[in-house]
Amino acid sequence: MFDFIKFMFIIGGYKDDDVAYFVKIGNIDADQYKQITNEDYKEG
Repeated sequence: MFDFIKFMFIIGGYKDDDVAYFVKIGNIDADQYKQITNEDYKEG
């Protein structure tokens, strides 16, 4: 799932908020969020 989310982010299919959703539902963790977006994950 991580590779798919990262790919979609790179091609512009997902934005930061979309990636954060996957952290909330448990598909990826906060460290993986940072690897994809280069930003720290913030709750909310």
